[in-house]
Amino acid sequence: MKNFKFLSVLLFVALGATFQSCKKDGDVHEIGDQEFVTTAGRIMAFELAAANLVNSRTQATSVRTFSNGLITEHGKVTAEMQALAQQRFWIMPTELSTSQQANITSLTALNGAAFDKEFSRMMVASHQEAVDFYTRASSDNGTKSVELRMFADNKLPAMRTQLTSAQQLNTSLQ
Repeated sequence: MKNFKFLSVLLFVALGATFQSCKKDGDVHEIGDQEFVTTAGRIMAFELAAANLVNSRTQATSVRTFSNGLITEHGKVTAEMQALAQQRFWIMPTELSTSQQANITSLTALNGAAFDKEFSRMMVASHQEAVDFYTRASSDNGTKSVELRMFADNKLPAMRTQLTSAQQLNTSLQ
């Protein structure tokens, strides 16, 4: 009887190990679908909130031009993401993260050249974060949802262009 129990346990363990080893690498996703929607939504919301401060805080044409392009592009991307989220019952974030809100608060205390330098620095950091995040999300193991992987992949070229523009703006203001 003891041998039967022992063999039963051994068989159970062996089957479990077999099933685990059959799991494809593609079954493990680095970023959860809701996590992607939340993080990407917050990045866009932060960049939009910062860009919306520009008109009342700068005299620099280059900063205004950059922020106007950002508002236009991010408005479109946000609308696309909201439509996708609504179809799949994902929840778009309604608030910035604590650190993003702190960054917006610090920007509101600045004007002129000091604002421009801090705004451009934050835009470089945020766009770099976005490019890195979307690159991870668009990989084969990025998100479970193929739609989100395609969304991330489709947005990467524009994000890289915006990152380059933010870097150039930042360099010109230093």
